[in-house]
Amino acid sequence: MDERLEALERLAVLRDRNLLSDAEFEAEKARIFSADGNKTSLSDPKPVKLPNRKLHFLLGAILVVAAIGAGVLVSRETGVDEPETEETAEPQTASSNQDSGGNSPVRLSAILRFENAKECRPADDLGTLLSDMRSLSPDDKSGPITLGVDGPEVRPVVQEVTSGNGNAAIIAQLVAPSTWEGLRVTELRTSRYADSDIESFQIRFKETPDKVRRKLNEAGFDLPETGKLATIERADGHTLMVGIERVQGTTSLLCSTS
Repeated sequence: MDERLEALERLAVLRDRNLLSDAEFEAEKARIFSADGNKTSLSDPKPVKLPNRKLHFLLGAILVVAAIGAGVLVSRETGVDEPETEETAEPQTASSNQDSGGNSPVRLSAILRFENAKECRPADDLGTLLSDMRSLSPDDKSGPITLGVDGPEVRPVVQEVTSGNGNAAIIAQLVAPSTWEGLRVTELRTSRYADSDIESFQIRFKETPDKVRRKLNEAGFDLPETGKLATIERADGHTLMVGIERVQGTTSLLCSTS
């Protein structure tokens, strides 16, 4: 596909998700098609200049959204929807729930804590785990990582995913059947991207998006309606994107920073 059409497609997704206004979309469309000096029959609206940081982050959001549904990592706990019940007893871990990559299920209930839920800022142990997962590579030979100070050792599954337009992401998946805020957690995922400072993580649940959103907002999050990403400028200067998505029969809490 022509590079200009690919760029236009990415912008259209951002507009559909309310991350670009119509004016910003039209301005960027005109810039894309006139970048090589060839005028087109497209209307030429007044330029709407986006700050470089904002435009970089919005375009990077395409990678984040694509990574949510990446199907190359198969979760042993998230393949089938189950009837929802009010009781959310901790799931039983089957001894056969393992794979060749050593991704045995672990329970994370003790470390699923957030220092600042509204800003999707993990507390120490969870933050360390996510950082360790993001540092892994598909060919990593450094061995497992440790949960908390004296917790068990775990070995996430790590793979590189390349989208149709060539953008690459390293995704680490940790099967983690746990309970948190009355919800059934199935796994954690982290993503980092080539040629970008964007980092993201997901917590996936068995419950419906509406229930996950309600429960997490009661716990201090400020999540938009399902399928939309909210943008927050954090006090530490980082930009946050946060949202709830339905993917592969599960519900995903997505937190992404740049």
